[in-house]
Amino acid sequence: MGELFHPNIEHSSSPTEIQVGVLFVDLDKTFLDGTVINMTDEELENAGLIANTLTLVRRANDLGIPVVMVTRNSMELIERFFAAKPELSCLFDETIPCETGQKSEPIKSFLANNSIDPKRAIFVDDTAGELADVESNSEGTIAIKPQETGDINLKSADAETSLTKIEVRKKIKRLLALYPLMRQKIVNWLKSSFADADYVNLTA
Repeated sequence: MGELFHPNIEHSSSPTEIQVGVLFVDLDKTFLDGTVINMTDEELENAGLIANTLTLVRRANDLGIPVVMVTRNSMELIERFFAAKPELSCLFDETIPCETGQKSEPIKSFLANNSIDPKRAIFVDDTAGELADVESNSEGTIAIKPQETGDINLKSADAETSLTKIEVRKKIKRLLALYPLMRQKIVNWLKSSFADADYVNLTA
């Protein structure tokens, strides 16, 4: 299968401005310059990142756009990655391991659960088959390879997107990253302040 170019993106020197409610990103060879399962802990610690994807992720962070990792790696391998590069954990709001089945399924579920229009979602992956699956089964979602991300100028989606829970969880996650020694106090405060288990589960 050849290169996939989304029809809503103009591939030129002037990036296309796209309103985005969530950014989905693969890990191996998309965010990480390599494959987690084939690396030792030392190699993983010293491994580089894909510059285009990192730039897009950081831009999403700056705009308050949720970033969700959707990867074929198991949770154990995902934890290995973040253990080797702990400074990157705060860049992602959610991590979804998808060892079997189609990546489009958890993506569709995430969009539905958070009331996000598929047309306000971007999925970045290095594999043409994964991109084709998401484009076919999550109608409207922009699915692109890392090298295509330079053609996009992110803009936060309008108020129609319901992101309250995601935004709160993002702030909690960053708070925990900034103050690891206060983790238990933060956890106790969350348990006493929030009835929604989703917030508290973030600290597990």
